[in-house]
Amino acid sequence: MLSWGASEGAVEYFGCAQSMHRDALYCNSTVPSCTIERMGCGDIYNFSVEASNGVCNGSFSPPVQAGAVPCPPTVFDVRMQRIGNAHWAMISWDSVNCSDVEYLMEMTGRINNNPQTLMQVSSYWFSRTYFELPVPCSTPYNFTLRSRNSAGASKPSGAVAGVSVPCAPQKVKYTGDAVSAVLSWESSLFATRYTVYSVSGADPVQICNTTGLS
Repeated sequence: MLSWGASEGAVEYFGCAQSMHRDALYCNSTVPSCTIERMGCGDIYNFSVEASNGVCNGSFSPPVQAGAVPCPPTVFDVRMQRIGNAHWAMISWDSVNCSDVEYLMEMTGRINNNPQTLMQVSSYWFSRTYFELPVPCSTPYNFTLRSRNSAGASKPSGAVAGVSVPCAPQKVKYTGDAVSAVLSWESSLFATRYTVYSVSGADPVQICNTTGLS
């Protein structure tokens, strides 16, 4: 929104926003304010106003320089990492080339890929270029980012989609004797391989790995 003091005798005003990187944008109004649309995010503009009495146009006012809203981050990465018994998503991104920028992370997901167990998380606004949060196992997710400064907030970035680590298999069954043994289990959503460990000693020992369920 561009606003200014009224000019005596003026019946119409013309606002102009000039950027070094884009064509000039204009708006007109019969009151001392108007909205200039299609401004590019992250650009610096020189704003000026011209008054008209319906017959002649005056000269443009001295320009006032201000920035448009920042663009959202365009390059960011999501990595899953284990902390204790939980799995966390580490989201990091390149900083936006604007002053005094803050960021907001938003996440949506479906726990166990179930449309009835939707997950929606939003961070607070902050200035650093990374964020961490726990994510349930076997959960498809989408992460987006926004940025803001004193000029306003950006639209959401493009989404980064992925799937968290699969949950541990359930209903593990053991059959066997002192000579041989067979372990079987139910499939785990999104799992592609299973690894069996012996935990009888001080440290886990890998016994086998398989793509099957036993």
